[in-house]
Amino acid sequence: MRNILENPTYGRWFAPGVIAALTIGIVTTINHHQQAPAKAATIPVSQMTSDEYQARLANPDKTTTLTFANGKLAGGPSTITVNQNDSVNITIKNQSSEEIKVDLDGYGIHTEADNSGGDGGFDFVAGQKGTFPFYVEQEDPNADPFAANPTPPTKVQVGTIVVQ
Repeated sequence: MRNILENPTYGRWFAPGVIAALTIGIVTTINHHQQAPAKAATIPVSQMTSDEYQARLANPDKTTTLTFANGKLAGGPSTITVNQNDSVNITIKNQSSEEIKVDLDGYGIHTEADNSGGDGGFDFVAGQKGTFPFYVEQEDPNADPFAANPTPPTKVQVGTIVVQ
């Protein structure tokens, strides 16, 4: 029996009993008798480096799609519940004839989806506990876009994200 596994193209890989795992851009060696390290979600957002934060977003704990039609939530949950420090991916699908704008209070998130079939979305790590409303911005169809002081859009709450 060989002591080292070999790949004919790339040469030697690793010795039996050792698993090499690429986790968040760092090579970690784990003996088969040890437990895997704790999930990265246990790191509070305030202590994450930019690279750790981006790595968390690349593999979300919660993924949800919200579909909007005529400025209203037409598909998907109106309440999204996640755990603190979960990475969250929200995809916005727009079935309206107008562009749609969605805001998430408490996280400073603002996203847009183009008209009829346009997609948008946002990703974040839920570092703050609480209930955070999300809104659709609705433009006044009678507003003059060239006015010196245009009418600001109206924000209509369409759902909430609960971080436990």
